[in-house]
Amino acid sequence: MVINPQRLSLQRIVDCLLLLYMNLKINKKSLIILVLILSINISFGQTTSDNIDTSMSNIDPILATKSMELVRNFATLFYQGNDINKLLDLCSVPFVIDGEEIISGKSELGKKFTESIDIVGKNRQIDIDSVYIYGSRKEILNDLIPVDVYFIVLVLKIKNGKDVFEKNGGFAVQIADDLKIIGFGR
Repeated sequence: MVINPQRLSLQRIVDCLLLLYMNLKINKKSLIILVLILSINISFGQTTSDNIDTSMSNIDPILATKSMELVRNFATLFYQGNDINKLLDLCSVPFVIDGEEIISGKSELGKKFTESIDIVGKNRQIDIDSVYIYGSRKEILNDLIPVDVYFIVLVLKIKNGKDVFEKNGGFAVQIADDLKIIGFGR
């Protein structure tokens, strides 16, 4: 089952509004107007940070399918852990890890992947539960930097002995002639 992050945020907003209404005695008319404004913003993808458009209006279905397949391939190769060069071929630098670190060279990125694989282990059994597009960002920064990125969520089921646990990962895929992963976060 895939949980749509937009619905989660809308549900949270509705819950907060109900608490406000019950605790602060906001009048019904103000509450209805606030709910309408928030609903319109969410339906047009305007409530997320970093200008991520969650309305899916800029998503090309063919590129979306290729992007999701790229992320699937990355996850499979990563958890097999046997071929760093194939992993690097799916990526482009600069590369962002967990929104905290920018890797500027492929050799440095290869070292980071090797360190991570050493921690999680090679030949891990994974089941890709789902892959979906969360949103996109298409704009020109500072009048000269093109940004065309799809944000993709990967949901894994990882087996560790008899235990199975679920893990989500977010990926940024640069949309160009040759699709490349330019970042991920856990």
